[in-house]
Amino acid sequence: MDTTLAKQRCTQFFQEHNLVWGDHDDLLLQEVLTHKSYAADYPQQQIPHNERVEFLGDALLWAIVANRLREDYPKQSEADLTLRKIYLIKEPTLARAALSIWLGTWIRLWKGEERSGWREKDAVLADACEAWIAYLRRQFWWESVDAFVGSYIYPFREDTAALRGKSYKSLLQERAQKTYQQLPVYVEEAVQVELSGNILTYRSVVLVADKILAEAVASNKRKAQEEAARLAYTSIEKKYN
Repeated sequence: MDTTLAKQRCTQFFQEHNLVWGDHDDLLLQEVLTHKSYAADYPQQQIPHNERVEFLGDALLWAIVANRLREDYPKQSEADLTLRKIYLIKEPTLARAALSIWLGTWIRLWKGEERSGWREKDAVLADACEAWIAYLRRQFWWESVDAFVGSYIYPFREDTAALRGKSYKSLLQERAQKTYQQLPVYVEEAVQVELSGNILTYRSVVLVADKILAEAVASNKRKAQEEAARLAYTSIEKKYN
């Protein structure tokens, strides 16, 4: 398994956050990026998969999120903090974080599940995200985990779409009509394409009145559009509120 792209993205993450990083443990990284379906397809080889490291990542995530919420919301009750914590650690939130660093493109899956679109499933992405958190902790200490959670998971504690029960595409459409008197337009392109022609990632660019508001990359068009809509909606809200 070639872990070069995963290591490059990890190194980039550390550079972005001014953290100290060391040598990657390739065997551990392969374990983190291996789904149990892939390991089951090669029973004689006894390939380690990410279930055990995911267990560690889950515990680390709970601790970091709980500590951040306790410090940032000193007047909220335990019940209110628990609701926020549950939202932050649920599958769709973790899947979104995994997509932010292209984690889904590196996961090893059984070929049948690969063809069935499992690479795009929230459950698979969320498990990989928790395993990735454990990898950061075991390789690069606590600060790296806190930085990852703070950058890719914790910002969703005030998720407007979740609070209103709407998608960001719907919210952006309402906001664009109100602010610009026009509807948003989405333009997609393939970013990563296998030799077989299978598209691994898409880029979605959202425009209003021919002006680019945001762009995002994800494992399918729907997720790319939703993430681009989220970025655009958030930007407009900050500008006009």
